[in-house]
Amino acid sequence: TQWVEAHEKSLLPETFVEVACIFNDVDAVNEGAVVGTHESFVSNSGGIMGEFTQGMYPEYKYATLERNLWTLDGSRRVAWFDDSNDGFATGYVGDDLTDATVTISFGASRTFDIPGITIRWSGEYNEYATQFDVTVYSGESEIAKVEVRDNRSVETLVELPLNGYDRIEIHVLAWCLPDRRARIDRVLLGHRVVFDKNDIISYTHEMSGDPTSAMVSSNKITFTMNNLDGRWNPANPSGLTKYLSERQKVTVRYGMRVNGVTEWINAGLFYLSSWETEDTGLEARFEARDLFEFLNNVSYPSATGETDGLLLDALYMGEVTPASVSYDVAHAMKYSGNAEISDEYTAAAVAQMCANAMGSALYQKTDGGIAMKPFENTGPAYLIPLRLASSYPKLALSKPLKSIHVGGTGVEYTLEVSSSGEVQTVTNPVITTETQASFVAEKVKELLETRKSVSGAFRADPRLELFDIVALETKYGSFTSVILTNIKYEYRGSFWCTYTGRVLTEKAFMLDYSSLDTGKIE
Repeated sequence: TQWVEAHEKSLLPETFVEVACIFNDVDAVNEGAVVGTHESFVSNSGGIMGEFTQGMYPEYKYATLERNLWTLDGSRRVAWFDDSNDGFATGYVGDDLTDATVTISFGASRTFDIPGITIRWSGEYNEYATQFDVTVYSGESEIAKVEVRDNRSVETLVELPLNGYDRIEIHVLAWCLPDRRARIDRVLLGHRVVFDKNDIISYTHEMSGDPTSAMVSSNKITFTMNNLDGRWNPANPSGLTKYLSERQKVTVRYGMRVNGVTEWINAGLFYLSSWETEDTGLEARFEARDLFEFLNNVSYPSATGETDGLLLDALYMGEVTPASVSYDVAHAMKYSGNAEISDEYTAAAVAQMCANAMGSALYQKTDGGIAMKPFENTGPAYLIPLRLASSYPKLALSKPLKSIHVGGTGVEYTLEVSSSGEVQTVTNPVITTETQASFVAEKVKELLETRKSVSGAFRADPRLELFDIVALETKYGSFTSVILTNIKYEYRGSFWCTYTGRVLTEKAFMLDYSSLDTGKIE
């Protein structure tokens, strides 16, 4: 891609960081009922509440006999012949070209403070309402109203502090194009506030973990925001501080301007964990972490079951949906035993022990889903050349490995490695069979037998992720295969990275530069 080609050059194009904070009423999605007036037969207004996600609707347009939407040349989908089992994935689509109202009702008054609502009109058609009203009710009483008369955006932020309401009405008065139906893709009860590098004073992104889950993985960001306008001042009645709460979602993406177009990659989904603002401060500091941070605060009750089942139960305690968990089922079942867990552990500890018993890394993906990946030395897929480094990589040599001792519930196993040296001990109550114990011992041996760890710093391509295997150029012109166990990005106008990892290949090997790019090979 152009992104990879740009990183081959000595001078990078302009790069970006974008942080989006979501201030919303999460529970309202499941409790609100949506009704639209004058709905087209292709309309599906019941699905418009929620967060804005990529691909939330299929990328096609129906031939609905509106202006420029009647062609049958294959560029339009004929609604009358749509045989989708899931019905129409269109959001709200009006049937009257001059009037449309969408009402969101709740069975009880909402008491969660939100700064307003965000409306995404029609992303696929790139159309929007130019004039509309948003009216908020408590029973039959109108408690707030905003009249918008000059909107020019597909995604519209409507500011009106909300609390104590049970109904919201969105009334479309005028559309951006004549003879077209009103469309609403999504309504977020709250705001998705986006900050770019003009707002961000400092930014770091740090990932750490172990390929065999000897520790709970961690993925966090810390950033400092410009507070010159006072939006984060606690004493500001119109500021955003009052809407901050733990576990609010924070999404991040990284961009690069290539040939006049900004290419974006997702950096991750995080949850707000701490913030610090001062009444007179010019900066506001925030920290957001992955799901495992919150699993550390959840107690796991006594339980008995197969390893993979205990793992999923632990993840679900952090409100992870089953659809967001992906792992190798066959691999999990092969090394899954029947374990008994006491109530002394947290959900994060149980999840980590289950992954360790299956010789796998457990981590959160950039889309927020949880993945479990067996540790395998598949060879490098990424090159870190010396010309992008600030100094030579630093190698550290540990003591020889004599043996690996694995202790579980009712099982003890020792794998002899050499005649002398250190004994590496693994204690995991989830391990209940010798098959599991020997498998874990072999995985630990594979990771530690070279006795070498490495650290360094370089001008980074931020697509590099935890547990990626890289080819690391040394001062002798050769390459070493390394699995990364810690990555820390700092944004300084461009991305700078410090890293640590375990050397997987004892003997350095030679590679042709053309076989590996300074970018991950998908």
